[in-house]
Amino acid sequence: MRKIFKIDEVKSALVISIVLTLLLIVYINMHCSEDVVAMHIADNYGTFISLSATLLGFLITAYTILIAFPENYKIAILRQHKLYPILYEVFHFTAMLLLAFLITSIIGLVLGVSSIIFSYFMILILIFSLFLVFRVMWILKQVTDSYT
Repeated sequence: MRKIFKIDEVKSALVISIVLTLLLIVYINMHCSEDVVAMHIADNYGTFISLSATLLGFLITAYTILIAFPENYKIAILRQHKLYPILYEVFHFTAMLLLAFLITSIIGLVLGVSSIIFSYFMILILIFSLFLVFRVMWILKQVTDSYT
């Protein structure tokens, strides 16, 4: 688990996510009450469930394509890229993060959690997982662009 944070793309996504979350928290505290924010987050658990399940399904599909066709000549060429081994690690970590976000959203929906701390935690996980999805796509694009 610790070696995933040695990947520059993941580190930068985490740092940017934390900074954006802190800026969002400051902005929220300046313009809204914490109860209103927690209520709005609680009202959107269904949206979070849909979003995380959709992105998780997308990642699983892309991961399956890479695994299912290892002998394909195009994927064999892609394997020679320096970022190719990182791709699997970032795919796996992103999928686990989206799964954690999905489970957390389900728990929030079922238990009716409307805590402000829980809401900020949900915002952080959402932003971090979205950045990682973009990073996965960026790595995949770098790998494919160098051989097409």
